[in-house]
Amino acid sequence: MAGFTATLLTGIVAPAGTPRDIIERWRGDIAKAVAGTDVKERLQGLGFAPVANTPDEFGARIKAEIAKWSKVVHDANIRAN
Repeated sequence: MAGFTATLLTGIVAPAGTPRDIIERWRGDIAKAVAGTDVKERLQGLGFAPVANTPDEFGARIKAEIAKWSKVVHDANIRAN
């Protein structure tokens, strides 16, 4: 579709209400992992651009993607069968 760019969004999410200290521990562990040369190179070789953003940044990205694709679905009058 003209004017739209689609990218793959992959991440790790947790159930609502997961304690913030657990989320932050996971985030720190994931950030360390994707910062490692071997993991970074492996992910890049698979076509991923590893990003270890914050839970708030990832949440904002998810919300932005939902808004963008909701508009596409609405404007194209796409319906589920």
